[in-house]
Parts: sequence; structure tokens; C-alpha cells
Amino acid sequence: MLVFYFCTLPTLSSFHDSLFELIEQKKINATTSLQGGEFYCKSFFRHTQQKNYQPLKKTAIAYALALKLSLQETQDLLATAGYTLNDAIGFDSAIINFIRRGIYDIIKIEIELYDRNFLVFSN
Repeated sequence: MLVFYFCTLPTLSSFHDSLFELIEQKKINATTSLQGGEFYCKSFFRHTQQKNYQPLKKTAIAYALALKLSLQETQDLLATAGYTLNDAIGFDSAIINFIRRGIYDIIKIEIELYDRNFLVFSN
């Protein structure tokens, strides 16, 4: 007798849905808080008005930094866009260290990344 078992895999929310869920959970004003990540109203709404918006990895990281997400929250948000932070990659390792140290100031982060010859957010 052949028996088939079906399991349902959890589905990941879209990046768009996850981003707005985090904004709501943290009870913050999206446009005000995201300015800290160098996102302005125009670009924020342009990025997020499409449900299937697929950000670049550095854009997704910038949103995580602007929202001051924990490392786990950052990894979860990145996963919805198909990315992850990896300690073996220099840029990713630097971002992980900034988050662990509670450094979310995008300007300070960009200066350190630039000094280390890593890709910066504003190029």
C-alpha cells in the first residue's frame, strides 16, 4: 500500500508586507523613521507601492537599519526578499557587527564601510 503524506510549508510574506508589518508592530511613523535611513517620502512610497517590489540587498539592509531592527528581525526581513547576511562576506559581516553594537546611524555606517572599501548605500 502506497501512502502519501502532504505537508504544508510555511510561506514567507512578501518584502512589502513584511516591511509594513514591522512598521506597524513598532508603532512608528514610516516616513519619519525611514528618513534616518536616508529614505525620503518620495523614494519610500515609490519602493513600496508595488506589492511585488523586489529590493536590492543593500536597499533591504538600509530599511532594516532605518527601522533599527535586531539581527534576527533583519535576517527575517531579508529572507522575504531572498537574501541573508553571511559572516563570511566582508560587507555582511560589517553590517552584522553594526547591528550587534546597536549602531544604526547610516552616515556613520557608510563612512566605516567606505574606509574598508566596501559597497556603500548611496552610490
